[in-house]
Amino acid sequence: MPLDPQFEAFVLQAPLTEIPLEESRQLMREAFASMPKAQVARVEDRVIAGPAGEMPVRIYSPENAKGAPLLIFIHGGGWTFGDLETHDHVCRSLVEAVGAVVAGFEYRLAPEHKYPAAADDSQAAVEWLLDNCEALGCDPRQVIISGDSAGGNLAALVSQRLRGREGTAIAFQILIYPATDFSRKRDSFRRHADAPVLTTADVAWAMGNYLRDEADAVDPQAAPHLCSDLSGLPSAFVLTAEIDPLCDDGEDYARRLLEAGVPVMARRYLGAPHGFLSASAELPAVREAFGDIARAVRWALD
Repeated sequence: MPLDPQFEAFVLQAPLTEIPLEESRQLMREAFASMPKAQVARVEDRVIAGPAGEMPVRIYSPENAKGAPLLIFIHGGGWTFGDLETHDHVCRSLVEAVGAVVAGFEYRLAPEHKYPAAADDSQAAVEWLLDNCEALGCDPRQVIISGDSAGGNLAALVSQRLRGREGTAIAFQILIYPATDFSRKRDSFRRHADAPVLTTADVAWAMGNYLRDEADAVDPQAAPHLCSDLSGLPSAFVLTAEIDPLCDDGEDYARRLLEAGVPVMARRYLGAPHGFLSASAELPAVREAFGDIARAVRWALD
């Protein structure tokens, strides 16, 4: 179906790959700064030690946070854009929808820092949050990892890397229009080559920023879809957008998880473009998606 008219204003806010990188990054920050933001009880900024230096972490708490789930959110942006500010409104909406403590963090961006910088930073931050889950007042049996787009790639990778972890572990993964490999051969890359927000050329540009060489593109440590064994991974909710080159990436990964015996919920949002969860939470389709996330969390953790 065509683009849902409620997203017409949102698709005009996408960062442009044709302009200087720092200018594009700033435009993205400014675009998302104007989004409506849910009120949360408490926001705390911290700094933790990462593989290459300090990493900013932001923790959002609801009322009655004691014993709440911990939802770790990894921001997207093609491994090239994004920070705590660009996804602040998304994290707040997750607190409101799920009732969880939500933790976001910044990782090193490409092209200044190529693979595996973002993956290693994400693993380090997630492990710190797992180790400190109870100190944050959260239930160590109810830890969720989530990410959108490139963040979905990183969330899936970290879930694989930490499979079978002793102590506090990931119980559920929420993968939001994730990039699961780098082949760009699935049919959605053809169907939606010129999609609003994200084109097939944009995907190639972002992957070129992130990967060092062709060997990285076929490395299962970079591309979660290439992992040969997906058994024993946490249950998952995979959200995909219909008008998105990455649509089939997410759906094929959900199918492989199911085939490996992992409990999966999946939904394709018709008429939605890539990145739609970052649009205003006042839009009906965005509210519906956050409601679906809340229901999926109850399904997985209850």
